[in-house]
Parts: sequence; structure tokens; C-alpha cells
Amino acid sequence: MEITRRKSLEATFAITAGLIVFYYFWRIEYLLIAAIVVAIIGLLLPGLARYIGIAWYKLAELLGRINGTILLSLLFFLFLTPLAWFRKLFSKPPMRLKKDDKQESYFEERSHQYTAEDLSKPW
Repeated sequence: MEITRRKSLEATFAITAGLIVFYYFWRIEYLLIAAIVVAIIGLLLPGLARYIGIAWYKLAELLGRINGTILLSLLFFLFLTPLAWFRKLFSKPPMRLKKDDKQESYFEERSHQYTAEDLSKPW
């Protein structure tokens, strides 16, 4: 990804805003000084701001990959897997894969008279 002047300004602005918000909550003066330094670099030194933008977008890409993997894995193993187990334990099989003793085949006759309403909303 090519970092344009606009992208580097966006990155330095995001970093500056984040540092100011963190300063507001924790009152650590170094955060405010770092915010001022990043803002000055973003406005006055475009070459250095470009490297800040590259680092910012690489960090965002890395966090996106890590968070996507972790969050989707947690969702699958902590929510979907137990849900599937409970459904399997407490519900009857939806596909009737086992025949009853009375049945000779899996085929189920359905005597249904189709009307125009059946075709009006197929989904």
C-alpha cells in the first residue's frame, strides 16, 4: 500500500487524537508531549510523517489479522460449538437418517395440490 500525504496526515491525526484521549483519562504528561510531537511531525515533516503512516498501517494490518483470528476462534469454540452440542443432545435429528421399523424406505409421499400462491413467493 502506498502511503500518500493524506494517508500520513490521517495516521498522525489518529495517533495524536488517541494520545490526547489517553492523556485525558490517565493524566500522564508524556502522553500529551508525545501527541504534540506527533502532530508537529505530521504537519511540518512530511518525510518522517510518511514513515509514521507506514508503521501505523502495518500495525493496523497486524492487529486486524490477529484480532480476526482470535475473535472468530473464540466465537466458534465458546459459542457455536456448545450450541451445536446442545442442539444435538436435546433435539431430534432434522434429516431422518434412520428408518422407523414401520417404514420400508426413506421416501415420504406428500399429497399436495400446488396453487398459484405456492409459486408467488418461492423463497
